[in-house]
Amino acid sequence: GHGGGRGKHVVAAGGLRETEREAHRRELQEALLAYGMPTKPEEWATLAADGVTLGAKPMAVLQKAAKLMKQEWQLDEKSRDEALSRAARNRLSRLDVMRCMRSIAAGGALPPAGGGGG
Repeated sequence: GHGGGRGKHVVAAGGLRETEREAHRRELQEALLAYGMPTKPEEWATLAADGVTLGAKPMAVLQKAAKLMKQEWQLDEKSRDEALSRAARNRLSRLDVMRCMRSIAAGGALPPAGGGGG
């Protein structure tokens, strides 16, 4: 487990739902960092297939959540909290790298990268 969230000590009646949402967020973040931000429907399908909670959501909901997460990272990047800012910058640059890799892969120049370290 991990130390509680910032400030929110109130446990909602649907405490279970909260953990499901956290799982969804974690899976979404991991999938975005693994695949980059999808642009094509089939890329969204690949991303959705990556997580247990991701595939359970309608595609439009998933796309909106991904966009919001990216915006969140962009806000975090401007944070005065250096650790938060650095983590956000790393995630955003990772999205860029994955986008470049994808366009290279689409051009057939390189084989798709097999499971990168992390």
